[in-house]
Amino acid sequence: MLQRAGMIVNSWKLLGGAALGLWLVSAGNAADSLAAARAFFEAGNFVRAEVEAIAALDPRQLNGGEKAGETIAAYDLAAQAARKQIHYARALEHSQAAAALTARERDPLEWAAHQWKLGEVLDDLGQSREAAQVLQAALEVYRPARGEEDLEVLTLRDKLAAARRNLGEAAQAETEHRAVLAIRERVLAPQHPETLMSRANLAAALNSQGRYVEAEAEYRAVLELREWVLGPEDPETLLTRAGIALTLEGQGRRKEAVAEYRAVLPLQERVRGPEHPDTLGTRNDLTIVRDHLGEHAAAEAEYRAVLAIQQRVLGPEHPDTLATRNNLALALDRLGREDEAETEYRAALAIKNRVLGPEHASTLITRSNLALCFENQGRYAEAAAEGRVVLALKERALGPEHPVTLISLDNLACTLRKEGKVQEARKFAEQAYERGQRTLGDAHPQQQRYERNWRQIERQTADKKTR
Repeated sequence: MLQRAGMIVNSWKLLGGAALGLWLVSAGNAADSLAAARAFFEAGNFVRAEVEAIAALDPRQLNGGEKAGETIAAYDLAAQAARKQIHYARALEHSQAAAALTARERDPLEWAAHQWKLGEVLDDLGQSREAAQVLQAALEVYRPARGEEDLEVLTLRDKLAAARRNLGEAAQAETEHRAVLAIRERVLAPQHPETLMSRANLAAALNSQGRYVEAEAEYRAVLELREWVLGPEDPETLLTRAGIALTLEGQGRRKEAVAEYRAVLPLQERVRGPEHPDTLGTRNDLTIVRDHLGEHAAAEAEYRAVLAIQQRVLGPEHPDTLATRNNLALALDRLGREDEAETEYRAALAIKNRVLGPEHASTLITRSNLALCFENQGRYAEAAAEGRVVLALKERALGPEHPVTLISLDNLACTLRKEGKVQEARKFAEQAYERGQRTLGDAHPQQQRYERNWRQIERQTADKKTR
């Protein structure tokens, strides 16, 4: 009981004295405040909606009673309003307070519904492991109660699969998205927004596995239908276009990717706002491509601008924030500022190991980049040692032919060549080249790099034999 009362006090502190004043005025008429909160929410005034929802809270109902549902509804509405403002930490507190007033034993479906909402907020915060746990718990209640073709069961399955994809379980996520998609296409319709969400999630799972051509095809099919059903400026339509740009970058079609990102970004800034995670994600992804194209100084400036917003809006430990820190370090490394890059890599890596886990794809990418930083500093033995560990982890976690794994193969070959271990370098360079032929194709810029490096090491090996 004390914990629940504290939640109300904390909500007042987060919103400031205005909320407390409103509650003191309207404590006797909480129903009116809740109705006002709903009206403000529908009107798009999310700040006032959250304040009114907090004003509707009645501490006398924290232990249950006939009006406990109104208190839960007030917390729930406050959480929704906070999410709309991109105040995810506040949304989490409101959502936890609502969930604490439910009980699985008393009303399993009510409890599961609020676990579901809690999972969505945890996902907003990038806490995918915790999100997956509560979404799984909710699904275990919904599924037997509602059946396999229930629309809410399908939505829960899709969201749980997306959370697992964020944890690096892309192949398993693909299987689940395909299963949900098959039912939605039959029960709803191919053009229904929920069906299209499943297809977009499937495309994201394919992209995460490095299957960029398949992902692009799926995204383009979704885009055609979303433009027709939702409109060309709907947030989900814009997110689909950003997804297409991501697959183009994965295929090495960087100029096309830049053009698509540049077209989408101003629309997202207008529709979503300049600080929305979707907008920041597109800015970050556009900057990645520009950095690849040699615009390293401009990339550094843009990464720093995005990072400042992400740290304030999402928090310093959000996966998106950590990804930008990694990218900033990479730009610094490419500018020849290896010491600064190493510091940034190590700071990001320490958080990623704790928050995401040592075998998460994002963690492994940063470790791989740190090894490359060692190489650029001439610390070849350290680079090779780190490179070997990362390669083994990537092969186990992502697969031997994933594009991210191929990068580590090629990097290790280059490091070993500089270290003077040409024969061993030749083995890794040949593997990168042969696997890249199957995964990327000869036209991909990355594959062309692998071929150049392999042939250079081959010539160096042949020269040593003729001496």
